[in-house]
Amino acid sequence: MAKRNSSAGSRVPVAMASVLIAVCIVGARLYSSSVASAGLAEQISETCRDASSLVLPIKGNIATTEGTVRQIGEQVKFVEPVRRGAFARPLFVLNTTVPRRMNLLWLEGIENQVTPHLTPLARGEIALSETNMFQLKVKIGSKINVGDQWLTVTQQFDDVPFTPLPEFWCGYPQLFTPTAGGDPPPPSAIASEETIAAMGEIAFVYDEYQITHDPITMTNADEMQRTYEAATQEWNDR
Repeated sequence: MAKRNSSAGSRVPVAMASVLIAVCIVGARLYSSSVASAGLAEQISETCRDASSLVLPIKGNIATTEGTVRQIGEQVKFVEPVRRGAFARPLFVLNTTVPRRMNLLWLEGIENQVTPHLTPLARGEIALSETNMFQLKVKIGSKINVGDQWLTVTQQFDDVPFTPLPEFWCGYPQLFTPTAGGDPPPPSAIASEETIAAMGEIAFVYDEYQITHDPITMTNADEMQRTYEAATQEWNDR
């Protein structure tokens, strides 16, 4: 799925939800085009699973509430259990009059994917990597005005390695990889789903279905693609 480009903002706008969901089956077509199941398994193992995942945005209106979106996703076959995620890229102001963008991210299980592990974040709390603490010149207890909300830095974690990125993070290279000029990536923070959802229209909350880790055949891949397409159509029809 072409949901993450060089900019983290590529997956933010809710207005783009229909476009995002419409292109999510591209990865599945790629897998289905393999000439043999052995080739299929190799291709899957060498590709970031986020690149072929099905993402169903939860817009919060009557047609696409959490419950209805989950029902749509239940028809998808040969995928891992659903993973909830949330992302926003609000403006923030800190020690300057010039607003900048901060990438806020939450994924199910994210607390255990950094070192040291995080304790669950409450609404209004964020955790920063060592690099982000340094470039923002903040410390534990600092408050940052993000998207018209005051967020408190309550936890710090080690920088996530980016050569290569761990599988959990492979869909978010722009959050960890230095720029071509060697500068740190744009500021980012881990926040709770509730904190991100409170950002309003700029928040992107979604259910994600990644291709299964179990071996699948070409027939399975074709069936998975058909269920991707059916779920996409049902979401777009709402």
